Amino acid sequence: MDTTVGDLISARRRTAGITQKQLAERAGLSVGAVRDIEQGRTARPRPEALRKLFAVVGLSDQDLARQLAERESRTPATPWRFQVLGPFRVTFNGVPVDVGPPRQRAVLGLLALSPNAFVHRDAIADALWADQPAEAARRLVPGAVSRLRRALAEAGRRVKRELVVSDGSRYQLAVHVDEHDLLRFRRLVATAALEPALRLFTGEPLADLADLHNLPELTAIRIERTAAVLAYADVADAADALPHLRVAAVAEPLHTDVQAKFLLALAGTGQTAAAVRHFEAVRQHLADELGVEPDEALLAARQQILGRPTVAAPVPAQLPADTADFTGRRPDIERLRAALGAQGPAPVVCAITGTGGIGKTALALHVAHQVRSTFPDGQLYVDLRGASAVPALPGEALGEMLRGFGVDRTDLPDTEAERAARYRSLLADRRVLVVLDNARDPAQVRPLLPGSSSCAVLITSRHRMTILAGTRLFPLEPLGDGDAVHLLCRAAGVATGSAEATSAGALARLCGGLPLALRVAGAQAAERDGLAGVATRLADRLDLAELALDDLSVAATFGLSLEQADDRSALLFRLLGLLDGPTFDDDVAAALLDTDRSDAAAALERLARVHLIEPGDRYRMHDLLRAYAAERVADVDAQVRADAFHRVVQWYVTMAQQAHARTERTGAALADMADAVAWGNAERDNLVPIVRQALSTPDTSAMGVSLARALQWMFVEHSYDEQWERSLELARRSAHQLGDVAAEAYLATALADCAGYHDLRRAIELYREALELGRAVADRTVVTTALINLGGTHHRLGELAEATELYEQARIEAQGFRPRAEGYVLANLAAIHRKLGRTDHAVESARGAIAVAREIGDLRLEVSALDDLADTYRAANDLDAARAAAEASVDLARTVHDTGLEAKSRTGLGAILLAQKDTAAALDALTEAASVFEANGVRQELGSTLRLLGEAHLAAGDRTAGVRCLTQALALLERLGVPEAAEVRALLG
Repeated sequence: MDTTVGDLISARRRTAGITQKQLAERAGLSVGAVRDIEQGRTARPRPEALRKLFAVVGLSDQDLARQLAERESRTPATPWRFQVLGPFRVTFNGVPVDVGPPRQRAVLGLLALSPNAFVHRDAIADALWADQPAEAARRLVPGAVSRLRRALAEAGRRVKRELVVSDGSRYQLAVHVDEHDLLRFRRLVATAALEPALRLFTGEPLADLADLHNLPELTAIRIERTAAVLAYADVADAADALPHLRVAAVAEPLHTDVQAKFLLALAGTGQTAAAVRHFEAVRQHLADELGVEPDEALLAARQQILGRPTVAAPVPAQLPADTADFTGRRPDIERLRAALGAQGPAPVVCAITGTGGIGKTALALHVAHQVRSTFPDGQLYVDLRGASAVPALPGEALGEMLRGFGVDRTDLPDTEAERAARYRSLLADRRVLVVLDNARDPAQVRPLLPGSSSCAVLITSRHRMTILAGTRLFPLEPLGDGDAVHLLCRAAGVATGSAEATSAGALARLCGGLPLALRVAGAQAAERDGLAGVATRLADRLDLAELALDDLSVAATFGLSLEQADDRSALLFRLLGLLDGPTFDDDVAAALLDTDRSDAAAALERLARVHLIEPGDRYRMHDLLRAYAAERVADVDAQVRADAFHRVVQWYVTMAQQAHARTERTGAALADMADAVAWGNAERDNLVPIVRQALSTPDTSAMGVSLARALQWMFVEHSYDEQWERSLELARRSAHQLGDVAAEAYLATALADCAGYHDLRRAIELYREALELGRAVADRTVVTTALINLGGTHHRLGELAEATELYEQARIEAQGFRPRAEGYVLANLAAIHRKLGRTDHAVESARGAIAVAREIGDLRLEVSALDDLADTYRAANDLDAARAAAEASVDLARTVHDTGLEAKSRTGLGAILLAQKDTAAALDALTEAASVFEANGVRQELGSTLRLLGEAHLAAGDRTAGVRCLTQALALLERLGVPEAAEVRALLG
């Protein structure tokens, strides 16, 4: 770093055009000192000398702070570390050092409060043996110090060094600055590197040494910390300063400067209401404790807050991009804009209708972008997939829109009617534009209409929406000749006034003025035949009148492109019509063609060039082109069709099983977990359609059952999906019809897993059905899984006796057969023993689970068992051991590439940090965990985490945030009917 500082000063000096001598004179230093710093010969330049040099060459104190912080971060590692700015820790080469029993540990802690300073034996005796006669207490000190020296010498035996030195009646901890966090803190503060200085605090100083809490040295450290926080708040952004001010505000409730800056930081991050409430709480506290009113600093902060403009809440802005070369439709645009801007007693509802390919979505989005400023409270967009085999359910669409306004996934109401009511309440008196694209019918749309007249709705559909009361219809006509020619020429890359453009009018009329057909024809002209050639061939094709889609000209245009394609690409296009999923890639194409990926990729690229498919991260097809492909696949031999579909389903089964296997592997293969999840996410929109198609086709129904089984890991472990739950019901029905009892049993457990997200009693019913089916076919895997999960569900409901009995049954069933299951049973039993106060049994069970996990190399099981061990130690108030286990669990979970598993470990760690009063770290861990559970829709885990997060906010002095989190937790836990809800209700009072 010092060479970097020297280079920086040297470069700035040369830019300023001054010599080293002139720089030295202006800074009040010797020329030799300047030369040594610039050339890196001074090991650690004094901060004061650097500040003078920086000022001369035009660098700020902030620049200096950054450089010094960087130097601090690159300080060479030393073997010893003493940490007093939080729970007391001593490590050697990163390994915790056991310095003996609590009283002996407290002696070292006391010495560590005054590093490199002598502490008299009498002071040690008074602090730690106050319950003993003075002379007896003094005689105890040398023995404790002697044993302490031996413990330190044993830990650092490879480095011969006396750490605790004496001059007879006094003792000193002799350390380097880099070995002691308090010394490093003071050095950083002296150089104005405040942010890295404050980060050294991991909690209350010596939080775990209660005998020392009233020492004046600790009070002095608290004062130093508060001063650093106030100084940092003066120079940092509100968002950066807020976490430090929050901790200081809790620690110093009567420090009015701290409280004033905390108020300003809250308001500066958009929490104006919380700031006002906190001011009132501080006012009351001052009156109760001191009998005084707020001082000038607090009153000035309040006035500044009240005069600050309110920070606007984020609004949904979900409109997809406008079409860059949108052409024509001016009268339609003007009519739609006027209609959407009208006011009346009910919300405005406009429906753009017309045949496929006429440009409904393009027009809707074009107009929506033009009027979005009229709807400042948000613009919602939902693709209702009306033309697909799996249209969006109204409840599913409502969930998407509620999420757009920040409703947690786990806070979504269960029923469509409840979601619709919440949606209407949320939009009441807001100016919101709702775009419902590709609607299937009025029944799908009706629940999605807001109730407030301040909102407007823009629908696109192939069907007339006349039975929706109050809807204004905008039936689209084909483009006029002029607009059609203009669009066609742009698509073909031809200037409208050129000689070639003379053929555009005839071709535009042959395309029927439909934008999709015009774009496809333009692509053909640009690719191969020119406008005249395409017009001739299209006219010939129309004369044949051989197609029967809704619009003959569109079908003829598509047919012309298909005819232009080579045989391989044309076959692929037709075979794509077999699939209902919205996207596809090289692998799917290769399965359809029974070829390799490179051959399939080339065919896809050729189809994209003539606009028969849309390129992107994954290929797509316009729904009209998909319908055309589905019609034209009938041209392919029936056996070829059947074989192609069979190969695709088999490909999905193979990929799903491989992905599932990757998640189950241990050791080095766990690096594949991320790839497995990535594959599942990429294919997610296709999985429900392909499962349903496979189940509905007699030749592939058995594979459909296998596919549903193989995909369960992704849908349950990573998120909940209502459409997937319905697909599992179909798969279970198919398994029953096929007489595959083992598969039916497995699918019953899968359905129970889904029910566990929203209805625990229904989950119990399904697990019992699975258990009965599994026993009927002697499937020990299903039986064991059902018993464990059935026990787990009773456990979640607080029914511990039932859970214990089921776990014991599972343990007997798994013995000698499924060691992994035995491990999970032990981990679950550890949790029950803990809740029943049987700490020794809980520790024994958790350690047994860890031993099993390590024996079979199952990292996921080891993570779960470490979580249980950490929770057990926390319940026994052995917080250091609990934290060590929890941190090990988080580190291990990170290697498994499973965010849900890691989130569970972080929740456990957050609870321990909260118990250690390390509030800032607890808030970080719990917030991160909650965000994962919320994204995955895992209600009970989110409720438990929000409960802890609420407690952490309360501990940090933020009552508003604390009550909000607890209220959210209560709503989630009450809906599940779990006992923890009562505990949260008690916390809320």
